Amino acid sequence: MGYVKAAELDELSPGQMKMVSISGKEIVLCNVDGKYYAADNFCPHMGAPLSEGELDGTDLWCPFHGASFDVTTGDVLSPPAYENLTCFPVRVTDEAVEIEIQ
Repeated sequence: MGYVKAAELDELSPGQMKMVSISGKEIVLCNVDGKYYAADNFCPHMGAPLSEGELDGTDLWCPFHGASFDVTTGDVLSPPAYENLTCFPVRVTDEAVEIEIQ
């Protein structure tokens, strides 16, 4: 499928995140100090929508049970989750933030 537009450049300020839906897949798009990261929106522990959690630097916190993940790698930082998030490549063009979907 390739890169797909996920957001306008001015939609997310640093420290903000939002859920985007691309080809039926829910993805959480995060702005960390002006750099964008994208991962599956659902926590692998119990399926909580991560876009409703908190973003603290590169740490993404699950709203249900407090698991945290590194949005730059998808790695689990704290339980109860033990499975890493799937991350997606992101690029910024002159007009938009795009996420690569395979």
